[in-house]
Amino acid sequence: MDIAYPFSDMVTINFRSGVQASEVLTSAINYEDISLKQANSLTFSNISDVIGSKWRSTNPPTGVKADRFYVIRDAAGNIYKLKFLAMGVNDGGTRGRPQFAYKRL
Repeated sequence: MDIAYPFSDMVTINFRSGVQASEVLTSAINYEDISLKQANSLTFSNISDVIGSKWRSTNPPTGVKADRFYVIRDAAGNIYKLKFLAMGVNDGGTRGRPQFAYKRL
């Protein structure tokens, strides 16, 4: 994994253990509505920074990108949905301490 510089709110997956993730735009399906069947049809990536910094904006104003969420498959085949709720001044969060919700499908 080549990262130019680390930062406090970068998200990496444990790809060496078989974890994979997929970004889902809410224009395709909402976080609340995604089913296990739909999640299984996604294209998953094992690139360590597949989530990386794509989930937030830091060039004013700072905050979560509400138009996306992530589906994660662990090494045992369990599938989770993950959405970020807050991380900056635009959404009432604190940089470096993101708030998120997740649920196993």
